[in-house]
Amino acid sequence: MGPRLVSGPKCLRFAAAAAAVFSLSLRRRQAAAHPAAAAALTASPDSAVPAPSSKPMETSLRLRDGGGLRIHAKEKLPLGYNSLLQAHGEIDATTAGAAAPSYLALFVRQFYPKLSANVGVGVQLHNGDDLTYSLRAKKAIPFTSNGLLGLNLKGRLFTDKELNPRKRTGAVELAWTVLDFRKGQDVRLKLGYELYDKKYYLTAGALSPA
Repeated sequence: MGPRLVSGPKCLRFAAAAAAVFSLSLRRRQAAAHPAAAAALTASPDSAVPAPSSKPMETSLRLRDGGGLRIHAKEKLPLGYNSLLQAHGEIDATTAGAAAPSYLALFVRQFYPKLSANVGVGVQLHNGDDLTYSLRAKKAIPFTSNGLLGLNLKGRLFTDKELNPRKRTGAVELAWTVLDFRKGQDVRLKLGYELYDKKYYLTAGALSPA
């Protein structure tokens, strides 16, 4: 009999709890050591530098053409001035009670506030396939002064462990953040189009309460 797999929701809850504790400890240490960096990272949540505020955990429902409904969790941990570590976990909503996460990823991202852009590099595991590396870039074009409504331009390159290119993706998405959609909870809606796969997608994300 093989080892028992922990169910998807339990994996996400455990990972989220561990990341939240680590994030709180790391933010306190960096706030004391780098006041300027702490101030920059706690800027508006819709600026080029995401703000690890008192509500760092983001969960969302993601619906893609032909891909079904998925539950996605994302955590951002500040590393230094204009940089952070970003962790992802995802499960299929139709098998949420029995399946392990279908997607796990870890990225380091560097932000350039004056350009409203960022780049990143990381590793990911999708549906139990081989580990892959990825390079990503994102450019934000705000439509409003507070950045709550805008357009995102995104591109990614995936490689195998030998750094041979495997897949390219590119997307244009309209992003709208609704503050205090519910008491103490913000909601982020994204409607996008994947340029290589020629498919539309929709995500609805909520920042978890502190």
